[in-house]
Amino acid sequence: MIRWAPRLWHGERYRRQNRPARIASVLTLLAAFVTVVLWTHSLLQFCGIAGGPDAEEEGDITFTLHGDRHLNIAPLTTSVPQSLLTLAKAPETSSHSSTAGHRETFKEQPAKDGDWVSTDAYPRTKLKLFLYSAFLDSRLDEPVVRVIGAYASVGGAHVSCRLEYANGDVTVVAARRKTINENWKLKYGAAFFTCPYLDDGSPPPSRVRLKETYELQWSPSIPVLPLKARVGEKTGRMAVCVKPLHYDYDRATWLAEFIEFHRIVGADHFFFYNRSIGSNVERLLQVYKEQGIVSSRPWNLDIKSQKEIRTEGLFASLNDCVYRCMHHFDYALVLDLDEFAVPRKDDTLLAMVSRINKDSAPRTITSFVLLNSFFYLYWENDTAAYGFPPETGPAEIPYLLTQYKTRRSKKVFRVGSRSKYIVRPGHGSRGRHAMHRVSPEDALLHHYRICEFGGFDCVRQPSLVDRSALRFNSSLLERVNRVCAQAFPHLGGRCPRAPGLGNPW
Repeated sequence: MIRWAPRLWHGERYRRQNRPARIASVLTLLAAFVTVVLWTHSLLQFCGIAGGPDAEEEGDITFTLHGDRHLNIAPLTTSVPQSLLTLAKAPETSSHSSTAGHRETFKEQPAKDGDWVSTDAYPRTKLKLFLYSAFLDSRLDEPVVRVIGAYASVGGAHVSCRLEYANGDVTVVAARRKTINENWKLKYGAAFFTCPYLDDGSPPPSRVRLKETYELQWSPSIPVLPLKARVGEKTGRMAVCVKPLHYDYDRATWLAEFIEFHRIVGADHFFFYNRSIGSNVERLLQVYKEQGIVSSRPWNLDIKSQKEIRTEGLFASLNDCVYRCMHHFDYALVLDLDEFAVPRKDDTLLAMVSRINKDSAPRTITSFVLLNSFFYLYWENDTAAYGFPPETGPAEIPYLLTQYKTRRSKKVFRVGSRSKYIVRPGHGSRGRHAMHRVSPEDALLHHYRICEFGGFDCVRQPSLVDRSALRFNSSLLERVNRVCAQAFPHLGGRCPRAPGLGNPW
């Protein structure tokens, strides 16, 4: 003990004597770290690589669709700074200052408009820019061209718009980007690109291209549609928006039931996006298109679904649909094909929203939330509607989900958890937007599906019998039989039987 005490004292004195030097070393390392961070930030800015909230556009009201999904449909009234306009109208030969001295290129134009276009992958970010549709939006203090497309879900680069006019003029402006957050942090996500333009009384832009600002290649151009009633397009009270049809979807009977049921409760028109469908559904949709009931648009998005983007970029399709509904339909009902919006007190959804609006005056409701309930397909069939099991006996009643599946889970999900919406396109604005939670006594979202997590455990949940949809049984059966007879005369006028439910695992 006597020997160690002096050594301990000596070490403590040594540490006190060297404390200023150690502090100086720490400060030097800290200064070096800050310098590296600042230089890295400057380099990223120089290369045009952007990220974080300043890469997003403010001013969109967001409606929750399904779980944590969102639908951005109603821009708020905000001004677009004139500083965003990087070039005034100029001849075709003008180029962005960032690419001065280099020759800009243009991706080959497709044979016809109406489907996805994209750039090649850019060398810096290894990303492509995807464009689907564009709309003139004059609801803002400064008018904009609003492009619906897909881009990096996180990060990415600054983006420029090339606005092209019918007289040959060109304007290049900086784009503001808003990526829809429900992207599972995959490589790509659906996005809005907003391109401001000068409203000087001359005709607005007719086409638009995008590119990463510090790159040379522009995307193919797509047409810019006006946000007003367009000649030759359907109008009505309520349209239904459905996410892209994929995996060679071929359940013709259930598709006919979906369309005819919602026509009974007030829908005038249906928007579908075709990634891949089977021959039976293709034949059925053709009958509806000839009658002006269905609009079907191509959806060939060249991104790996579920690996690089969430479910075929569904949020781009839903937003495109709602924008197409503006000035054409009073309401847009957003659904999946296995969901049915069932009114309970009223005969139609239109009568329901009219009653709720009247009771809520003077407040203006711009969206109505429908709460989700599961009707699992593994539960037993109910023959109360027609007296026979489906697709058996001399009658061969088609297998109609709403009429044979009447057992549902007792649980009704909360707002924002698998709920869906009826929205008034274009009516959201700051201070006036109101969302109404529809009571389950007024209407409920019937969701017909297998167990959402695989297997069969879902059928063990507490359940009850709900026959609220059976009041439509006679008119629904008549309608489905009629359209099946039109589409499938070679099958005796009956829709083909649906494929099996597949492996639950």
